Amino acid sequence: MKVLHVLHHSLSVVPDGYAVRSQSLLDGLRLYGVDVVALTAAADKESLPEAEGAIRHWRTPRLTSRGPLGKARARYFGLVKAIRAVIEKERPDIVHVHSPVYIGLAAAKVARECRLPCVYEMRAMWEEAAVELRTLRRSSVLYSVARLAETRLVGKVDAVVTICDGLRENLLARGVSPRKVTVVPNAVSREMVRLVAKSNVLRRQFDWPDGPSFGFIGSLFHYEGVDRMLDVVPQVLKELPAARFLIVGGGKCENDIRERVRQWKNNEVIYRPYVPHSEIEQYYGALDCLVYPRRSTRLTELVTPLKPLEAMAMNRAVIASDVGGHRELIEHDRTGWLFSNDDEAALGRSMIALAGSNGSLARIAANGHEFVSRERTWDGVSLKYLSIYDALLAAGKAAP
Repeated sequence: MKVLHVLHHSLSVVPDGYAVRSQSLLDGLRLYGVDVVALTAAADKESLPEAEGAIRHWRTPRLTSRGPLGKARARYFGLVKAIRAVIEKERPDIVHVHSPVYIGLAAAKVARECRLPCVYEMRAMWEEAAVELRTLRRSSVLYSVARLAETRLVGKVDAVVTICDGLRENLLARGVSPRKVTVVPNAVSREMVRLVAKSNVLRRQFDWPDGPSFGFIGSLFHYEGVDRMLDVVPQVLKELPAARFLIVGGGKCENDIRERVRQWKNNEVIYRPYVPHSEIEQYYGALDCLVYPRRSTRLTELVTPLKPLEAMAMNRAVIASDVGGHRELIEHDRTGWLFSNDDEAALGRSMIALAGSNGSLARIAANGHEFVSRERTWDGVSLKYLSIYDALLAAGKAAP
């Protein structure tokens, strides 16, 4: 079968978690003989590649309209036109479109015109992410419109995929049939699952003593709660003077994090805003434990993150707040350690306890590594997509 995947962006546009999941699932499907081709929405970048890895990528032409309303209309109708053109050239059997909702609306429209089955993959809730980034209020008309549009879209397509149970339950609460929604969780490539050895190269560069090391590698947004890890540094150092901390990443909270790190004069806390992908393994190797202190929000309670999986895949222990997205991913005191999100000092106590307990960090790291290797690699997870596709083709028709 041939499947057209319609994406907001790809790795060559923005190398974020959305693009990593997209490329990984496309590669996973290709392993099972599915002919996959991708189309990305309009981007500001020029000269984007015609292929990423082994996957052909079509591109929607850049926008030229000015003004927010004119740009929104041009973005939608430009994507509709691009999808029609790619379908005519590629002749896919199925259209598989990925959020946000305007991408889904455009692809569903063309799929119905062409009488092709359409799968919509809901990766998050755009309106909730916008609220967390403080670009939208829940009381706004746009918030309500976005939520209503996605609910209607889900009702029109033939099948729906969500990345976690939290999002699935949210859709079921809106009246969507359970038979229509399949969870295909986040995963990592098989190549990422490896026993990354502890490395002293960076530790020597940082002039760190021989002690436990904790870190965060990811995007710096308020809901990620990285400032909460900095809050407990004095608490941890009081009990574990040789402990050290590392933060790697960029985002809206980057300047705040940088300023807070500057107060530590003896390299107790190191901050790196950007690390080339080729070097990231060294940074994991310098750490004993990755910390994910997410705050409790509608978004974090419903959506599972990708970064803890990456840490587990590289044989690193994980400590995380007990928000819903983490609880779905981590089994406490087995594949990771969950601390109470409502207790400000709980993170510090957890770090002290695990570092002071002989073998606990290594045990949790080994269990997390085994869990990812067994259940969360794309070569295994991609089989869920095949079941969806086979059912749609067997039905022999698209939604009316």
